[in-house]
Order: sequence, then C-alpha cells, then structure tokens
Amino acid sequence: MAINPYYPYMAEAEGYLDTRESKIRRVIADVKRYPDPVMSQSAFETVCKLNGLNPYSLSERELRRIKTAVGG
Repeated sequence: MAINPYYPYMAEAEGYLDTRESKIRRVIADVKRYPDPVMSQSAFETVCKLNGLNPYSLSERELRRIKTAVGG
C-alpha cells in the first residue's frame, strides 16, 4: 500500500511530527492562543520549551517568521 506524500506534509504542517518545522508551527499556534496581547520573554521561552525547542536556538529568520505569523 502506497502512502500519499501529502499526508506527511499535512502532518508536519499541523505540528504532529517531531521535526523542527512542526515544533515552530506549534509555537506559532500557542503564541496565537496566548490570552494577553503582549507576551513576555519568559512566557515565550516557556512556550518554546513546552514544544521541544530551545528558544536560544531559534535563528533570526525563524524568530521573524514567528513574529510575522502571529501578526507582530
């Protein structure tokens, strides 16, 4: 039985896989759900860690991508 290549792509896009891309997408989703309009640095670090990312390992490009995705 062949697996449709679209399925792994969608799994990663939804944050279901344990890839860096999925982790970043989960961080974006969590930041969007944050109840306050402004997120503190420590809250952002916590969100990253809960999603399996070291916040200090994020590149400038990844940080800009997160900021743009959440509307900042």
